[in-house]
Amino acid sequence: MEKDTDRNASVIVLLSLSFFNLRMRQLTDCLPLESHKLVQSQLAEYDNLSVRLVKPRKRILGNYFQDRDGKHIITLNENLAPYEMLIVLIHETAHLETRLIYGRKVNPHGKEWKQIYSSLLKNYIYENIFPKQLAETVFLHAQKPCATFPKTLAGLRMIE
Repeated sequence: MEKDTDRNASVIVLLSLSFFNLRMRQLTDCLPLESHKLVQSQLAEYDNLSVRLVKPRKRILGNYFQDRDGKHIITLNENLAPYEMLIVLIHETAHLETRLIYGRKVNPHGKEWKQIYSSLLKNYIYENIFPKQLAETVFLHAQKPCATFPKTLAGLRMIE
């Protein structure tokens, strides 16, 4: 009986990892190639996280929330250009990290979130993930992050 239980637990873990890998492949297909390793290692740090590509929404590019079961969910509009999607993913990951550190007691785009978002963006800049023509603009955005997608980054759609 114990062997069956152990085998069933192993199958569940393997299925979970396979599902995670499938979702990760779908996500990385939409991101800049240079970012794949860093994104995978970053997201693998979080237990109970689901990243979903969704139909485009008019007012938001991405969203983070925690459901009633405690699962962390990040949604990203599926129509974003690769560097747009990367920045939105970093933005939403900063919300996740802020929730894990501070709980619900801080402003969603307050100083705590800005500090975490800035730090995450800089990691990608220092790893040379962004092309030169974009890196300086992203760095300036990281220095003074804002909640909405800045107009200075509007050129991201044209960079594949």
